[in-house]
Amino acid sequence: MTRPLLRQDWELSVEDFQNHPLWLAVHGRDQSEEWYEQCDEETFRPWDGMFPAAPQSGAFLVAAWMKLRKGRTYPGAFYVNLPEVAADASSIARYSFDGASADDVAAAMRQPRIFHENRCSYFWGGKRGVPSSDQEVFYLALQDVPENIFPITYEALPGVISGSHRGIVRGFYRLLSSGINRVIIDPDPGQVEQAVMPLDGEQNGTLIQSITGLAQQGNWRDALTRADDLVAAHPRESRYWTLKATVHAISGNLPDALLSAIRAVECDPSNRGLYPWVCVLQLQVGDFQGCLDYSNSGLAAKAGPRESRSWHTDQLIFLSARALYELGHPAESADRLVSLPPTYAMGKRGDALMTKKGLLRACQTARRKMRPES
Repeated sequence: MTRPLLRQDWELSVEDFQNHPLWLAVHGRDQSEEWYEQCDEETFRPWDGMFPAAPQSGAFLVAAWMKLRKGRTYPGAFYVNLPEVAADASSIARYSFDGASADDVAAAMRQPRIFHENRCSYFWGGKRGVPSSDQEVFYLALQDVPENIFPITYEALPGVISGSHRGIVRGFYRLLSSGINRVIIDPDPGQVEQAVMPLDGEQNGTLIQSITGLAQQGNWRDALTRADDLVAAHPRESRYWTLKATVHAISGNLPDALLSAIRAVECDPSNRGLYPWVCVLQLQVGDFQGCLDYSNSGLAAKAGPRESRSWHTDQLIFLSARALYELGHPAESADRLVSLPPTYAMGKRGDALMTKKGLLRACQTARRKMRPES
């Protein structure tokens, strides 16, 4: 056999499965080939036999469709008849399970994966579990919350491999050992909705991003309900008031967005990073004096994320300059802009008054109009 296309398990991409829907593990099969010494247990090549292939013909990775609970579908893949995986799973199956079903055992055996945005997410994490950072990437990419995603049904593409090969993924799996082995789901999607706190930083980030994603998809009513639940349970958490402000802003409700953003500042008035969002909303609703007051208060605040403090300082300087211009003080506005870089800009492109260059030009024009005629 001439040297085939070889891929390590972790290298296989959605394009590889589009070009070759069935990949064969070469370990223990192609020993006579010259290129075999360069391979290991995780090396695969495209299946070169007849379709549909018989499962007993080898150990495979087969292309699949993954269907989310709410109906969206993504490409994926899973193992069929991989000896090492089957051995582990059969060992697992001999022990008692904490709420695990036959589908969970199948997930341990097949270890399905899903492709999204040029990435691949795995649901089986072995004894270590799937890292929370990987779970966060998954939820951010799909822009949805666990209860809208799980359970995921998966099935091999038709005509690729003989027999029925389908199953269900109920969450991110890990194997625990404490006297006995048992498969558990981590997290249990049925509990995520109530697990608003206490959460660590990564979990909070995932939760906030998933709710923001709902709003960006147009499901802002659901997003607002979740944000309301969070602020009701934790009324002194500024991050949840900021989240509520963001959802209101996405829905177009700027007055309520402003009220929520102000509440965030009231929860943590020393955090400089909370003030720019208030000032932006005040500009949008026409409260220019409020924008000036809050930008000055924000500049006096001492705390906030150290790595972004200078960035927030520049934002507040610019926003105070914009407020001064709107209040009829172009000279003071221009003076505030001196410390900012020449190309400084905020917000969307096309709004000249949200750039230093454009605001300076507007200040110069306003000052000329204010000069008495000779």
